This record gives sequence, structure tokens and C-alpha cells, in this order.
Amino acid sequence: MSNGLTDIEKQAHLLDQEFVKRAFNSWNPNMYNAQQFRSGRKTYSGDIKEAIDDRMISVYGGIRPELYNKIQGSENTKGLFAAETGEAYLKRGSGAGTLNHELAHYGRQHKNIDPNHYLADKFNPKLNLWDKLDKNIFNGYLPFTPYETRRQNIKRYGEKNGAIQHEQTYRDENPIHPYDTQFNFDRVAENTDYYNPAADSVNQDLYKYSFYDYDSRVARGEIQPDSPQQEPLGRRAIKSVRGWMGLD
Repeated sequence: MSNGLTDIEKQAHLLDQEFVKRAFNSWNPNMYNAQQFRSGRKTYSGDIKEAIDDRMISVYGGIRPELYNKIQGSENTKGLFAAETGEAYLKRGSGAGTLNHELAHYGRQHKNIDPNHYLADKFNPKLNLWDKLDKNIFNGYLPFTPYETRRQNIKRYGEKNGAIQHEQTYRDENPIHPYDTQFNFDRVAENTDYYNPAADSVNQDLYKYSFYDYDSRVARGEIQPDSPQQEPLGRRAIKSVRGWMGLD
């Protein structure tokens, strides 16, 4: 069992790599790439496509709620990405935007990770001097930094979400970089500007899986398991008597 799912449950929901790459091509990555560059991170959309090609990323899709809820960290989510294993999980009913969102996590997370972790240099943003001044002193009033004023955040994300965005980026304990909040990530990573048939298939839960064997189809709920075939009653009775007499 891995991450809450059995091996056969994972195999059953593994999406075809070419299908994943075509669906990922529905995403317009320009803003994501610009934010990656501006925050000092070196993983871009092209690197994500190469990782899919090289099978460094595996995507499991169309997972029924009762199975998806077994995955660690799946609470209140439609999808999740396990950074250390490169595995993305999509709950049944999530669309191409969620697929793009989870794949974009190959380049950054929703919060900083332990600076001593081997992935910290890849995921954590790098703040230049102006970023630090704006965050710690000017509260978003300096131009050309990722940080924004409370008014700008509310204008961009709405009254409620903008207030949350502002609080998350400026709080003293565990602040989140403005590019890494859920609100910004949804805006940047979930667009499907280059809409295509593979993305349409994801939205309709019509996935191309890697495995279509009997066990995989049963695990996906496509077919019911075959009932175990029983021997005729007379033969079972004879076997029972032979067993009782110690002849078997």
C-alpha cells in the first residue's frame, strides 16, 4: 500500500502519460513561468512536460471519493501532489484545471518547506532586497515586487479572499509568498486557455488509463467482480463426506 491506496488501486487509476501531457497542454503557462522566474525558482512548464515524459511524474485520475479519502492529506481537496514521489492524485469530478494545478506543484508548493529539506532550494522562493523591504516595512507600497497592499489584494481577489491573502502574506508566523497562496495558484495554474480534446475528456471523467485489465477495471468500478464459481451441490456433498471420513 502506498499513500493510502493499494498497488492495484494505484495501477487502476494511473493515467496514460501521453494523455496527461496533452491535457497539460490546455494550460497557458506564461504567468506561471514569469512568477517562477521572478521568485527565483528554476522549474518551468517545459520542465514539467519533460518530467512527464521521463516518468518522474505519475498522475492518478478519476479516483472515487471512497478511495480518494484514504489518501493522506486529501481532506477538503479535489487533487493533491506528493512532491517527494512526484505523484498527483485527482478526485473523480475534478477537471483539467485541477490537473494543471497539481502538475504545477512540481515547481512550487503552497508554503515554504523546511530549509534543511533537500527540496527546499527547488520549492522555496528567493526574496531580493526590495522584496524584503516591501514585505517587512512598506507593506506592498513599493512597485515591482510580488507584495501588494490590502486594497490591491481585495481588488484582485474580492473582499473576503483578498483579506485572507493579505493576512497570509504578511503574518509573522509562517507567512506565505504571494505567488504561493491558494488564491493566486488557482488563478495562475487552473486556466485552460489552450483548451483541447484531452482537457475536455478530463472534465467529463473520460480518462485514458494505462491499464485495462480485469483487476484494474474492477478497482475503478467499471465492472463488478465475477462471482466465484461453485462446484455442483452433489460433488460438494461427496467432498464433505470424504473430508469427514478422513479420506481427503
